[in-house]
Formats: sequence, C-alpha cells, structure tokens
Amino acid sequence: LSSNIIIINMVKIIVFTIILLPLVFRGKRRICALWVSFALLFILFGCQYEMTRDWPVYVERWLVATENYRTGGRDLEPFYKAVMLLCKPFTYFGYLMICAVFNLGVFKKYLDKYVPVKLAWLTLAIFLLRTNFAFTYIDTNRQTLAITLCMLGLYCIINPVGWIKSKKVLYLLSAALFLAAVSTHTSAVIALPIFFFPWICEHIKNSKYLWGFMGLYIASYFINYSAISEIVGAYMMGSEELSTFSQYADEISERSKSVVEQGIYATLLFFLIYLFDKFKAQEKPLVLAVIVFISLQGFAMYTMLRALFFYQVYSIYVIPILASKMAEKKGAPRFLTYMFFDVFILYCIYSFNSNMAGENMENWKHFQTIFSAPR
Repeated sequence: LSSNIIIINMVKIIVFTIILLPLVFRGKRRICALWVSFALLFILFGCQYEMTRDWPVYVERWLVATENYRTGGRDLEPFYKAVMLLCKPFTYFGYLMICAVFNLGVFKKYLDKYVPVKLAWLTLAIFLLRTNFAFTYIDTNRQTLAITLCMLGLYCIINPVGWIKSKKVLYLLSAALFLAAVSTHTSAVIALPIFFFPWICEHIKNSKYLWGFMGLYIASYFINYSAISEIVGAYMMGSEELSTFSQYADEISERSKSVVEQGIYATLLFFLIYLFDKFKAQEKPLVLAVIVFISLQGFAMYTMLRALFFYQVYSIYVIPILASKMAEKKGAPRFLTYMFFDVFILYCIYSFNSNMAGENMENWKHFQTIFSAPR
C-alpha cells in the first residue's frame, strides 16, 4: 500500500512539473521549458508499460496485425493495421513510442499556433488535470490516433501548408487524413462536420444563432434519460450488429454530472458564444467545435461521451484563448475573469486528485516504464 502511495505521488509530481515548467520560466527559457514538459509527456505517453486497462487487447491486436495471430474478434481497421505493420521492425514498444511522437507532435503544433506561450501552462493543466484528456488518450491509443489524424486534417484546411499552393490538393489531403482516421477508429466518422466548420464560420453572418446551442445545453436538464435508456437498449438488443454494445445504453440513465462542472461548462459556453465575433477567423472553427461539445456533453455519459472527444480536444486550446481575451478587459470584468479561472483550476486539481484515487486509474498506482518491463 505504501509503495502504491509513493508511485502515485511520483506520477503527480511528474504531472505538476509538466504544468509548472512553462509557468515559472520567462522569455526564451520558457520555450525550452515547454520542450522539457513535452519530453516528460512523452514518458507518460510513449514509455508507459501496462498502464492502459485494455493493454492485453492492444497487444493481441498487435499480434493479429504483425504475426497473423488468429482470434475470434472482429477484423482490424485497415489503416490501423497498416500502421502496426509499418512499425513491426521497431516492436510493440517502438510502435507505442512512434504513436506518442506523432500524437504529441500534433498537440504541440496546435499549441504553438493558437495559444500564447505565456498561457501554455493552462493548456497543459487542462490536458493533464482533467483525466478525460491525457490519461484517457493514453488509455485509448487507437482512438487517440484517430483524433490526431482528424486534428491534422482540420489544421491543413485552416492553416494551409506553404508549399501546397492548390486548395484542391489541401482538401484532398484533409479528406485522406479523415479517411485514415475512420480506418483507424470508426467513431471518427462523427468528426466529419468539423471539416466543414471553417466554411460555416466564414459564412456566419450573425452569431446570435449560436445561442441555439445554449438552448440545447439547457434542454439536457429536462430529458427523461431513463426512458431514452430503455428505448436505446431495446433497439440495440434487437440489432445483431449492436447487441454487444447494449450495456452502454444503461449509461444514459446514470446521469450524475457534477454541479460545479456543469456550472463551469455553462459559463464557458456563455462566453464562447457571447465573444464569438471577437475570435480570429482561424480560431473560430475550434471555438465552434467546443461549443458543439459543451452543448451535447450533457446528453452523454461515460463510454458514449468518448464519441465527443473529437470535439472536446479543441477545448485545451480554446479555453486559454478565451482567458487571454477576457483578461484584456479592465476593472471588474478582469477581476471576474481571474476569479472564474481560479475556480476552474481549483476544480481541475480537485477532480484530478479524486480521479487518481478511483478504480479507472488503478494501473497508475503501479506505474512502470517499458525500460523496467519484464523481458
């Protein structure tokens, strides 16, 4: 028990070191500190051993892809299988490292583009203290790869690559990345609307229509989730393809969202809509994705909430951007901004400590790297 406490505290020290490094340093040293933070993140993402709850499943998929290992499970997605075959010379551990470099590379690309370097610590704080980001991404390696492929596809549309002059080529590249994401994790199909957000934001003449999302969010409090759970469960049981997922229907009725968390979501949604016109053209598609996530997350729970990860991920960039815009105000608005984000950070720390003690994070109490793994 004492060793578990020591190990989990070591993980917490790593997490807070990653967050605080870009906060305590200034100038060029802050840039170096940010690189050190991502190096430490790489240890958590690429060097962890058996930290994911589905570790045996991922190892089995690796064997299916690289050794033609036969199981009674479903076929692997084509692109996902191709990635593992390409990584075969580097072993399974090498595959994890390569995925970590790619995923963290995409995360950092967005960070460098959208978030002021002085607020990089806030992105890292949300990413790590809200365990449904970094720690869940580590736990769901396949879906995380699909998420970052979609992110890269959207990035190509919003921020065209300099050496690609043709828009058609950029759109084809973006479409190819989206198809690769779907061929990695089929849930990525839910991210398709995001690729049209740049066009939608460009043609939004009046942002007042976005208040409809606030109405949708409020409506989530007046839904009979038990009735929906029964209907969805019955439908899934009646479908041969969906029957194996019918247990997830029960999650719909288990709606026990934190009041504080929903209060924070409501406040964020209000300001994102209220200040929507103040965001830059390149920021608006990300903001819209977060607006969609917040307005819909009230209708989903647990496993079903994972489908919204493709929208939620942009909040780690949008929230710091929002904080910087709100902090530009003087007097009472600035004070209220600091007070709100103080509450937000304190809640993140509280939920992090609470979640780290939960059963979903049980494996992290025995944290070890691939370098200490049994041979």
